[in-house]
Amino acid sequence: MITYVNQKNLIEALNEVDCTKDSFHHFIRKSKVILLKLSNVDFREATILKQTFLSTGGDVAVNKGVLDHSKQNSTVLLMGTKKTYSVALESLEKQCIFNLPHICESLGIFLKKLIEKESNPTPLFMGILNVTPDSFSDGGTLLSVSDILYKTEKMIKDGANIIDIGGESTRPGALPVPLKKELARVLPAIKEIKKHFPSIRISIDTQKPLVAKTCIEEGASIVNCVKVIPEMLDVVSLSKTTEIIAMHMNGTPLTMQGKTNYASIISEIHSYFKNILVQAHSRKIQNNRIILDPGIGFAKTPEQNLKIFKELSSFFDLNCKILIGHSRKSFFQHMLGIDLEDRDIPTSALSVFLWKQGVDILRVHNVKATRLAILTSQLMYK
Repeated sequence: MITYVNQKNLIEALNEVDCTKDSFHHFIRKSKVILLKLSNVDFREATILKQTFLSTGGDVAVNKGVLDHSKQNSTVLLMGTKKTYSVALESLEKQCIFNLPHICESLGIFLKKLIEKESNPTPLFMGILNVTPDSFSDGGTLLSVSDILYKTEKMIKDGANIIDIGGESTRPGALPVPLKKELARVLPAIKEIKKHFPSIRISIDTQKPLVAKTCIEEGASIVNCVKVIPEMLDVVSLSKTTEIIAMHMNGTPLTMQGKTNYASIISEIHSYFKNILVQAHSRKIQNNRIILDPGIGFAKTPEQNLKIFKELSSFFDLNCKILIGHSRKSFFQHMLGIDLEDRDIPTSALSVFLWKQGVDILRVHNVKATRLAILTSQLMYK
């Protein structure tokens, strides 16, 4: 697993590596470069990586036990310019020993993704359209066709690229909705939106394969699934263009808040995504049709949510788009002590941070506030 390390977090990263303290100043001096953290690297691979990067003008921080072989595996911190990485990878690719070929492949994908994200001006904005009576934020406000069309038109004018329609609440403690009832909620919305706004992309937020299949037939091009099952992938595989958002969640909306114990939350989410990709590839669903969502608030504590935000780059090597759904979530109340009606401002502020972290799609309630926050921040980065 590879994680991008912001220069502001260098000391924290060096402490995690557990190299000698007197070497910190040496690495800080060299840190005006791309910093990448690799986990669980064999001491032999770590030694070769350090020698190779030193020879190309970069450097690698390794665990202090690597030099005397008292530490079999190490977290390592790679440091170098883009040119350094390019030359180092070219050299490493010739060394087909240990796990170096896999490390080179992963680094190549990661760096390519990093460069792509640097040139991406803004993320896509997914506007939330809940046609449910019990969603945590706006349940019961869109119960007529005119309400749905008004809300959709406003979000499109505000800059939404995708409209995400949900007919079953997945808030903590929510009970499942019968299939017929969910279809009765979402199908009229999809049909009317396609009729009045034919160019807008529609996502169907559902856990039920039959609901997804029916909505795809009516014009939805994305399936947003909080708990991917093989049958859902079978439905998506029927089309060559339908995309799927695969979210991570332990348990169900009814039980998830009691399932927040992880040995390493980032590693477990990463492994979950890798398993989804294997299943998807077996059905000829390629990465360009898969969007990964780490599931903010779904079997996650507020502190775990923050860790995901900071280490979003841990999922870059999977080579898929990344979506974050943080809008108005309850962790804002836990962290800031604010009620639901005051959460649009911190949602927009966090969206700017996530944009700089490399998110591809932001799923939000207030599209206008989020888009303007990012556009304003862009002025500072020109």
